[in-house]
Amino acid sequence: MSLSYRPVVQFKAMQMNPQQGYAIHICIINS
Repeated sequence: MSLSYRPVVQFKAMQMNPQQGYAIHICIINS
């Protein structure tokens, strides 16, 4: 996954649901 893609995914997820967005961000980092 490209580095430029990660912040976009986190940002959009955070807009929809902050807690879910944080969890998604952690999953992306760990993957």
